[in-house]
Amino acid sequence: MLRAFHAKSLISVSALLVVLLGCSSEHTSTTSTTGDPPEGAGGFGGSGGGVGGSDGSGGGVGGSDGSGGGVGGSDGSGGGAGGSGGSGGGAGGSGGSALACDERWTAACPLPGGGATPTLLVQGIQGPKDLQIAGDFLYWSTYPIATFNQGTVTRMPLQGGAEQVVVTGVNPGKLMIRGRRVYWVEFGRTIQWRDTLSGAQGTLWSTSDLTGKVSDMIADTATGRFYWTYDGTSGAAVMTAPFDGGATTRLASLPRGSFHYDEWVRNIVVDSQAVYWTTTSAVMRANLNGSGLTVLASTPCPEEFSEVISGIAVDESHVYWIDRSGPGDAVLRIPKQGGETEVISDASVNAHHLVLRDGFVFTNGMESGIGTMLIMKGPKAGGCPTQALVAQQHSPFAFVVADSSLYYLHGLFANGNAPASLSVVPL
Repeated sequence: MLRAFHAKSLISVSALLVVLLGCSSEHTSTTSTTGDPPEGAGGFGGSGGGVGGSDGSGGGVGGSDGSGGGVGGSDGSGGGAGGSGGSGGGAGGSGGSALACDERWTAACPLPGGGATPTLLVQGIQGPKDLQIAGDFLYWSTYPIATFNQGTVTRMPLQGGAEQVVVTGVNPGKLMIRGRRVYWVEFGRTIQWRDTLSGAQGTLWSTSDLTGKVSDMIADTATGRFYWTYDGTSGAAVMTAPFDGGATTRLASLPRGSFHYDEWVRNIVVDSQAVYWTTTSAVMRANLNGSGLTVLASTPCPEEFSEVISGIAVDESHVYWIDRSGPGDAVLRIPKQGGETEVISDASVNAHHLVLRDGFVFTNGMESGIGTMLIMKGPKAGGCPTQALVAQQHSPFAFVVADSSLYYLHGLFANGNAPASLSVVPL
């Protein structure tokens, strides 16, 4: 069922590098703290515009004096980035197709049949936030609502066994694991770590911005670096730091209003050539050195939704994500260098997480707005989901895939204070 989609494809923003990119260094160590990326240097300065709509109108990323040019829409019209003196200029965006809001796709896939029976591993998990796999262990973070310093990071063997609390007395969110070190986002604004063997601990990065938030982070062995997405008062940023310590680099910056409304960066993934991330309404990429900032695709109707893009994954040729702007939710993909956006699955609503594995895409979602919760498996090359691995009333809100099994956290309003559970199902 591989079909063309509505997204604006490959809007080049190389003309905006002086505004949007600021590969400025910020200190990274085990103890020191850095503030919010400064205005101006990283592209946060100026008060102008936003990326134009699908007809190329509107927009403008502010120049250093606050005025701006205008990034062209998908039909190639529109302006360019404002210069240092605020003057307009630059070429419009590259061509591409975009459907009107009333021409969005409608769900065509039937719901798949059920799979094997899940096995319950852990019950009574209070306030779960994230689930990760590293080596032979599962790791999850908990941060119960309306508590302070009562969160934990816990692990257990993939094959089952005793739970081991490796971090206590914290307020963790997202997790990443590298060797013996467990990294977590503390209060949304600091990335801390602890050695599970020696007990040594430290801080990878932090900000003094009380409204700042690290949305996602990954550790990439191939490049030897950490990558994370950050939202602050002045704007959003994609950040990186080396494993062995040293300067933090801001790969890309997005001032508030860069798109149709205040934009937030969300999920992030990296390969050997580039970094890819989602915002609330777009999919973007940049080279590993921060050059070549490009909008691969964006939704045509973001005014109707607060957050329509979620989840991201890559394989050798494509970028995959979930678009929630239709009557249901769709898994989409686009070539890494840009091109035509395709719908590969559109079987559920309220999906927000996806994983690629062995030629298949795994997503969560539900039958309807208040229906049975699902984790589905389908071919990543396109076609309807072939199997519902999980089908139950209690939300499977986070899942990971390892070997021949899928592990997931689930529970009624599981991402709050209601107790959640951890289960596994064979693929």
